[in-house]
Amino acid sequence: MEIFAAIFSIAIALTMGAVSPGPSFVMVARTALAVSCKDGLAAAMGMGVGGWCDRTAGTILSLLGAKLVFEANTP
Repeated sequence: MEIFAAIFSIAIALTMGAVSPGPSFVMVARTALAVSCKDGLAAAMGMGVGGWCDRTAGTILSLLGAKLVFEANTP
């Protein structure tokens, strides 16, 4: 039962962090309200592409690093 409580509390904390608005949301909303809907959409697309590139590059570099470690330890 203690393990379930620990996993449940971690899941709740992660969910709260995932649904809370961050600085990118504030910037996109401000742009859409202050400038135009078109510029807000462009800002949102830019944030999405930037986030995708960041995650993709991090994943590729992590996999390459793991590959190098595994190759270095292979006899």
